This record gives sequence, C-alpha cells and structure tokens, in this order.
Amino acid sequence: MTDTSVLSDLYRRVRALGNRDPDSKIFGASMHQWTVFQLSPEEQAEAEALHGLTLPDDYRWWISEASGAGIGPFYGLLHPLDSQPCADELAGAIPLSDHGCGYFDFLLTRGEHAGRVWVDFREGGGPLTEWYPSFAAWLDAWLLRSFAEWGIEYLGTWKVTEADEPFLVEVAAALARIDAGTDDPMLAQYPLPHDKLRIARGRLALHGGRASEAEAMFDAAAEVSKEPDAMRALGRCEIARARGDHAAWLAAADAGLTASALWWNSEKQLLAHRYHALEALGRTEDAAVARAAVAKHDPNDAAYRDA
Repeated sequence: MTDTSVLSDLYRRVRALGNRDPDSKIFGASMHQWTVFQLSPEEQAEAEALHGLTLPDDYRWWISEASGAGIGPFYGLLHPLDSQPCADELAGAIPLSDHGCGYFDFLLTRGEHAGRVWVDFREGGGPLTEWYPSFAAWLDAWLLRSFAEWGIEYLGTWKVTEADEPFLVEVAAALARIDAGTDDPMLAQYPLPHDKLRIARGRLALHGGRASEAEAMFDAAAEVSKEPDAMRALGRCEIARARGDHAAWLAAADAGLTASALWWNSEKQLLAHRYHALEALGRTEDAAVARAAVAKHDPNDAAYRDA
C-alpha cells in the first residue's frame, strides 16, 4: 500500500509554492503554470494499455489525487498518454519528465529496480542510471531545490509579509541545507550558486530583524562571488535600507559603483539602490538624475523609464 501521508505532504508543498510563484519564476513553471490536471480512471486505464504496464500505486495516486500531469520537475510531469512506450533497457518504464537537451527521467515498474527513478543522460555522453530510490524521493528532491529557488528569485523583490512564516521556515531550511552541501543528485547535476543562496539567507535574516546575521551572510556571499566588491556593497545597501540609514545606503551604493569589472546586473542593482537612497534622502533633483541613469543602463525596464 502507498503511504499517502508522504505524498499528501509533498502535494501540500507543491500548492504552497504554486500559490507564491505568481510570475512563474520557479524553473519549469512557465510551462505548467501550477495548473492541476488530474487523470480520470479511464485515462489511467488507457495509459496502462498504451505502455503495457500497471501504474505504480504512488504514481497513480499523484496523477489522480494530487497535481496530476503537468506540475513537476524540470519541464513538468509528462502526461502518460502523450509519451511513447519505452523499449530496450527501459521497457516497462513510465517517462516522467524532460530536462531538455535530450535528458529524461523514467519510473521503472518491472524487475529488481521497480519503483525507482532512473535518468537518461546518454544524449550528452552520460549514463543511463538509477537516480532516486522512489517516485516520492524524486519529487522531494525537486521541491527542496524549488523552495531554495523561490528564496533566490523572490526574497528582496517579493513582499515577504505576503508569505507566511511557516512557508519562510521551509524556504530557510532549503537554503541552509543546500548551502551546507548535500549529496542530492539533482543538485549535483543542476547546482544553485552559493552566492545567491547566501544572499537569500541574508535577506531572510533581515526580515527577521537579525542585521548582524544578515551582514555575515552577505559577506559570505561575497567570498564565493566572482565580483566580491559589488556583492559586498549590495549587501551593505540592503542592510542600510532595512535600518532606515539612508546616508549609509547611498554611501554603500556609491562604493559599489567604483568596483572594477562590474557585471551588468550588479551595476543596475547598485544604480537602482543609489536612486532609491537619494529619493529617501529627499534629494529630488539628484534622484531624478540617478533614475535616468538606471533607465539608460536598462532601457527596457519601464519601472525606471516611465517613472
């Protein structure tokens, strides 16, 4: 029998992410849009006939009681009626997901490896090998990465007060676990950058009013960044803004803009910090010039171009 409590909790986490990803920033969300698409018993029977197998209980529960087809790792959980039956070494396997680049995941249903998820990297010269011991473990690995990805993408831009504390606790745990290092194969294949993980952790610390912890995290991000001076300055900007120290905010932005070999995105962020700091200081004319500098740097950003 399937332990539906584990799968139910995984589905709870899926809903939590989907409700807080309005811009579909989590990888693959632009494809599945967090839309639940459950399969009927008739569709399940048709899938079994097409693939010549019996659907495993955990997979069957997921496609009929939880997210269905669509929501899932990489470009989403493949619809079993939209994929061809597997052959050769993968005969009797269910295609699960498409990574892109010709890489795919499969759920085995027969033999000694039944119930396990395998990955096919042969298109890129890699192996066809076991990846996760179960369908649930595969989903859990995707959700771990996705919670951390949410932290990277939304903290600092999302209104954190709109995300409840239990959700932020899960985000913090994912960020910390990945930053500390994990032998998870999905993260080994598709790592998240440590500087961005630490920036997100610093922003969470600021949200909790822990400025010293945030400063330590921003400094730790700078240590592993390819542009440490800019990264350190961006951290100082965020801390000064959170403290309401507008003069320190402006000074940090100005210091960062003198860093050598500034990357385009970091320069834009520092220019934006400079504009907002000047605006907060009430230096209206200087702020207008600073806003124009941001718009010149990125003419496609309507927020500064049309302000």
